[in-house]
Amino acid sequence: LDMKADDHYKGLFVEKSEGRLTLNKDSFKALVEQNNIQYDEKGFKFWDKDGDNKISCDEFIDFCKTTLDQGQNRKVAMKFMKVEEQFLREVSIRDQYKELVSEQ
Repeated sequence: LDMKADDHYKGLFVEKSEGRLTLNKDSFKALVEQNNIQYDEKGFKFWDKDGDNKISCDEFIDFCKTTLDQGQNRKVAMKFMKVEEQFLREVSIRDQYKELVSEQ
């Protein structure tokens, strides 16, 4: 199943905001750190475009597209696995790839 990255990030926002229209600082920080991104207060203020001390869905999508996708248009591919061993192997390979890429 492929979907546009925007749709994926919107779904992630809806899931993490538990139906609220915005994320507060603590929720945003937890979500950022969950994706192995270092949180800082300046970053929060930068992404909080309207200055309401909350991150809206659109602000969150902009954050993800810029930070996670590094400004590139990408599609998200979701892969479903029935066997936990396959999942763990996939995660391990992806972690190794991230290390390799970060060393370059």
